[in-house]
Amino acid sequence: NTCWNLINFRKTLISKLLKKNKVVVIANTDKYSRNLKRMGCQVYDPSIESRSTSIFKEINLLIKYYKLISKLKPHMVLSFTIKPNIYSSICCNFLKIKNICNITGLGVGFQSSNYLKFLLTFLFKISIKNCNKIFFQNLDDLKYFKRNKIINKDYELIPGSGIKIKKIKKEYKKKNNNLNFLYVGRIIRDKGIIELIKAFLKLVKNNNKITLTLVGEKEGDLSKQILNNKNKFIKIVKFSNNIQKYYLKADYFIFPSHREGMSNALLQAGLYKLPIICSNVPGNRDLIKDNINGFLFRPNSSKSIYVSMKRVIRTRSAKLNNMKLKLYNKIKNEYNEQIIIKKYLKTIDQLKS
Repeated sequence: NTCWNLINFRKTLISKLLKKNKVVVIANTDKYSRNLKRMGCQVYDPSIESRSTSIFKEINLLIKYYKLISKLKPHMVLSFTIKPNIYSSICCNFLKIKNICNITGLGVGFQSSNYLKFLLTFLFKISIKNCNKIFFQNLDDLKYFKRNKIINKDYELIPGSGIKIKKIKKEYKKKNNNLNFLYVGRIIRDKGIIELIKAFLKLVKNNNKITLTLVGEKEGDLSKQILNNKNKFIKIVKFSNNIQKYYLKADYFIFPSHREGMSNALLQAGLYKLPIICSNVPGNRDLIKDNINGFLFRPNSSKSIYVSMKRVIRTRSAKLNNMKLKLYNKIKNEYNEQIIIKKYLKTIDQLKS
C-alpha cells in the first residue's frame, strides 16, 4: 500500500504491464512515487493508515477507493495487502470490474483480539467472494481461507512476490573475526525485535566476538526500548536502496517475525548464501525447513532465539555450506520473480478474453 512497496516488490510486473497497458497506481505516496511516474504510471494517494482500526477512518478510505475506481473506470484491478484487497474488491463488486487479489500475508490483525480477527474474516468473506483470481503467498493463509469458507472461486498458491535472480559478487573483506548477525525489515514489535535483542544480549555476555545489525525503519513506541538496550555490539541502520554491503558483511541472517506472507528479506539472504535462522511461522516455514536449509525457532520466545543463535554458531562449516546451497537452489528454481509475472500475465490474458 505504498509506492516504496511497489517499486521494491512489483517493479518488474509493472514494467511488463506498461508495455501493452496503461497503469494507474493507488498507493500512499513517498519518495518512490517519482520512480513510478518516470516509468509511465499515474499515481493517486488514498492516505491509507495501515494500523488504523477507526470505523470512521475506514469508511472514509472505502469511499475514497470507490470514488477513485469509479472515476478511473479500469478494465482490471490488481491489489496487494489487506486493506487494498478488501476495499478494492468491494468496489469492484459494485462496479462490475474484474480484479485479482494477492494475499501477501494476514498480518498482525489476525494475531490481535478475537474481535479484530472475526471482523477481518467477515470483511474478506463479503469482499473477495467474487474476486476473479486470488493469489496466496503461503500455504497457511490459503488453508485458513479454505477452512473458513472465504474463497469459492479461482485461487492459486504462488512463491511469494518472487525475487530477481542475480549473481552475487562477494567483494567485501571482513576487518575482524567477529561474527555478525543481520536482520533486515521494519523495526517493530510484530517482527520480534524485542525478543531478538533480549536473546542477543544474553548471548553476548558469554561471547563478546559477536555483533547484531538491524537494518530498517523504527516505528511506534519501540525506539526507546531499543535505545535503552543498545550497546557497542548492536548497530541500527536506516533502510536504504544500497543494503548489499550489510548482506556481504553478515555471517548469519536472523528473522524473528511473528507472522509473514513471504519475506523478501529471507529470499535476499538466501541469494547471498547466508545461513538463516527464523521463526517457525506462516511464510517462513514455507521456505525454511529446519536443519535442512536453515534453522527454525519458536515465535515470541527469546529463549528459543538464544538457543538457535548458539546452535548456528556451533554448526560445522561443511554442514552450513550444504544448507546454504540447498536454500540457494530452492530460491533459484522456485522463487524466481519471472514465475509470478508469467502467472499474472496468463491470468490477465484469460480474464481479458
